[in-house]
Amino acid sequence: MSKLTKPSVIFRERVVPAYSDYLKAPLSERRANNLAEALNNTVKWTYLYLNEVDPARALTALPWDHFARAC
Repeated sequence: MSKLTKPSVIFRERVVPAYSDYLKAPLSERRANNLAEALNNTVKWTYLYLNEVDPARALTALPWDHFARAC
């Protein structure tokens, strides 16, 4: 059992609100940056989570930057 929060929870708590906010004003650079940051952080969190819980799924043979590009 991992001590890390599941990526699906992180997605619901951070990406969904940032996306909803972005949809209110899609031309807002601030809102777009908030969404991009939430997505980037979620991908990194997913890598860390999978690396601990199921390393085969995390593509741990790849460094973080390669994993991020593969997503």
